[in-house]
Amino acid sequence: MTATEKLAYSIPETAKLLGVCKTTVLNMCLRNDEYRLPHIRVGIKDGRIIIPAKALYEYLEQASLKPKSADEIAHYPSQAGNRKEGATMAFPLNTEESETRVEQL
Repeated sequence: MTATEKLAYSIPETAKLLGVCKTTVLNMCLRNDEYRLPHIRVGIKDGRIIIPAKALYEYLEQASLKPKSADEIAHYPSQAGNRKEGATMAFPLNTEESETRVEQL
């Protein structure tokens, strides 16, 4: 590792790297299942969330290796009022998309 490599990313930085909104990254951190994004809280009480760079890369690699049958992809109804009714979010990312994003990182 060089001195210029980041050890961890903030929520906004992670969102930018993944091409998603900050709320999506926060929701990924707050999940209680196998698709939870590893993170660290810095500070007292509800401190700042950071995502270790190594954990982010491993998360994306693991997500790209998981089977992608329709039964295995979890769909979640929209919780945001500004989304169209019935909109869903699906995890994990598909393999092609994950590999492309890892390469971009």
